[in-house]
Amino acid sequence: MYHKVWDHNALRKGFFKEFADDINAKIEDRTREIAKNLIKLGDSDEKIVAATGLSLEEVVVLRNQLKA
Repeated sequence: MYHKVWDHNALRKGFFKEFADDINAKIEDRTREIAKNLIKLGDSDEKIVAATGLSLEEVVVLRNQLKA
């Protein structure tokens, strides 16, 4: 019971906010890696945007990076 109360209080007070930036950065990195894999598979930019949520500009930059 105490553990459950502690977890609730920790989440309510924003205990995990300090990790949010690191977690979001890892998610963004992973999303870009998925987009690169889709580019390598030959998917269209529009399909990659729809699948990953990246902007069209980001996908174009990734595609150009892979060409270089």
